[in-house]
Amino acid sequence: MGSGRRFKLFSFVPERHRVAGDAFTAGLIHTWLLDDDSAREAGRFAAATAALNCTTTGARDTLSSESDVRAFLNDQ
Repeated sequence: MGSGRRFKLFSFVPERHRVAGDAFTAGLIHTWLLDDDSAREAGRFAAATAALNCTTTGARDTLSSESDVRAFLNDQ
């Protein structure tokens, strides 16, 4: 393995997978570019946003709120 960092995985049951990338990107932009969090914290927030977005079935027209993502992170 390279010298990259490792992150603990989240525990959740996915219902769908196709929207994870878009949700991850939105979470990353929100925290790293707009809120100026560290790359590590932004990556963790983005991964949690993607995980939460995969826990619902059917089409979804919005992402989880910041408070929902932070609550999910606190539960992990």
